[in-house]
Amino acid sequence: MLLHIRHDLNTRPTTSQADRELMRYLRKVAFKAAKKFNLKLKEVDFFPVDHPDTARAEGVCEVFAQRIYLNLYNPLTGSYHSVESLIDTALHEVAHLKYKRDGHTPRFWIFLDVLREWYFEQNRR
Repeated sequence: MLLHIRHDLNTRPTTSQADRELMRYLRKVAFKAAKKFNLKLKEVDFFPVDHPDTARAEGVCEVFAQRIYLNLYNPLTGSYHSVESLIDTALHEVAHLKYKRDGHTPRFWIFLDVLREWYFEQNRR
């Protein structure tokens, strides 16, 4: 089922129970991945309304703060990102914890593939 919301970009939308449950799951994924690969992660949360990337990014990793922000939906259209896309975004941001200064280099993409394989192996059961 697709959910759609619209809101003023200057205010935080009401966070539904479903949003909170989804974010709990994404936090679990990110923290398990970070722990498995010995990466430090302090927080995974919704994008703050005033964050400069809120209107354009699915996720951001503030690597030195060891914090990941995730957008559950596209704030311009109000359409929710798919769960699969959000899981991939969470793993993508975890990969930035390992390659803090490298950006999207080949090493980064290889590690992201390792994270994806690990996630799918964990969830095949």
